[in-house]
Amino acid sequence: MVFLAEFIAVATPGPLHSAKVTEVQNDVRLQEEAAQAAASADQDPAPYRSPAKAPTRPAEVGDLIKGGRLISTGKASRAELLFNDNTITRLGANSIFTFRTGSRNVHLSSGFILLHTPKGNGGATITTPTATATVLGTTIMLSVLPDGGVKMLILEGTGTLAYHGQTETLKAGQVSIFTPGQGISVPTTIDLKKLTETSSMLKSFSGPLGSEQEIQDAIEAQQHLLASGELNISGDANGLQFVTDSGAASAIQSQSRQPQSTPPPTAPPQGGGQTGGPGR
Repeated sequence: MVFLAEFIAVATPGPLHSAKVTEVQNDVRLQEEAAQAAASADQDPAPYRSPAKAPTRPAEVGDLIKGGRLISTGKASRAELLFNDNTITRLGANSIFTFRTGSRNVHLSSGFILLHTPKGNGGATITTPTATATVLGTTIMLSVLPDGGVKMLILEGTGTLAYHGQTETLKAGQVSIFTPGQGISVPTTIDLKKLTETSSMLKSFSGPLGSEQEIQDAIEAQQHLLASGELNISGDANGLQFVTDSGAASAIQSQSRQPQSTPPPTAPPQGGGQTGGPGR
């Protein structure tokens, strides 16, 4: 089983060719260029190699990465990559990431990713070792858990998580979890404002993400609905331990089969912003 998260934009320009390392925090390692990529063009590179056997060196700011090379982060470590089309990828701790040159396909073997693809760039596809999700929008957060589970949260944009015929559509400020053997939880609403104020993936990097305004628009739209009573926060009181804390999965799973009576966030009537995608 392979989990896919597709980020689809209006246009389809050129594919991803390379990524530059723009930030390194603590233990970040890059696979040596001599390593071979996947055996054929229709295979994603990461699932077909053992990261433990790949020779690596410390990654440095300015390193240019071509497809098929693994980049990994250790404990309490992070990295940021800037692709040739200005797509930004931020990796959290204990992550293993790669992409396939000439496609818009990236692979997260483990850990946490925040991905922003500028509108009109054709989006991207994320695969993980386990589960299927289609995302319309530009900024998401996604994590791969040790038990094979996958969590996806939308910061700005919309997305659909699918697995064996089950689908769930997420909007800004919503999170959903794929759990092996249980399927996908219904979208759970969290406090997007609180999330953006506390998320290290948004706060601990020196450069801009590129979708700050779109995320702010989504926050304002959600705050408008909360103030009017049209929306309730159904997630945990702390806003968002969901994406990086595997123990918080139960907070979603406990309500995963309960229908939500409130509609997902939509833009307020007088141009108060637009809803959007995943985050943490």
